[in-house]
Amino acid sequence: MSKAEEPPGAVESQPPRPAGVFLLPALWIAATMALSLWSIVGSWPASQDFDLPAIVVNWLYAGMVVSLANILWGLWLLGLAHRRAAAFPRAFTVWHVANVVAIVALEAVVLVSDVFVFSLASFVVPLARVVIGFVLIAHMRRSVATAAVFHEPRGANPSGVAVIINTVLGAFLGGAAGTGGGFAVGIFIAEATRMSCFEGACGYFAALIGLCGLVLGALAGALLAFRITRRRHAG
Repeated sequence: MSKAEEPPGAVESQPPRPAGVFLLPALWIAATMALSLWSIVGSWPASQDFDLPAIVVNWLYAGMVVSLANILWGLWLLGLAHRRAAAFPRAFTVWHVANVVAIVALEAVVLVSDVFVFSLASFVVPLARVVIGFVLIAHMRRSVATAAVFHEPRGANPSGVAVIINTVLGAFLGGAAGTGGGFAVGIFIAEATRMSCFEGACGYFAALIGLCGLVLGALAGALLAFRITRRRHAG
């Protein structure tokens, strides 16, 4: 039926608008990367202050590791978004959930430690990051344009170089996330149990847990990246 022959009152179907589905998450990733870079720039000089308690220094290091992982992970996510890869919505969700875990761990240390000064204002930015991320996830899941925007035809098996690069990147990101999470958990345990900090014992304990997180995170990240790379090109 031609357009002139359409019955009165017929409404021409409009294609879904993909701008919000694609641009908003990408812009939020870029903004998070910028905040992470700003956090590293601000935390590094403070971490070199030898008068700070070991718990505070380790907390700063944990935050910087998480920020570095965010920057590298964000670059990979922006690459997926640029290619309109079908894996982007799921990858964005995993990235945000990992961020939420890191935020909760770091803020929990602030709450349980008597070294930090509690302030409601300091929780505004972390809370906003959590809420905005979940809003964007819900938007992508509910939008009818998601399937049309993010698609990637399955092709041949990935090259060995691609598998190696993704596996190494996964190991680095997993190690960074594991280190940050391990530091945060170690600090939390040290503060919750009132561990003695004589000669830096509590700091060494947090560093040990961070090292365990580094090893476990690197192994898990490498394995996960390898499986995802192979699965995306399977079939």
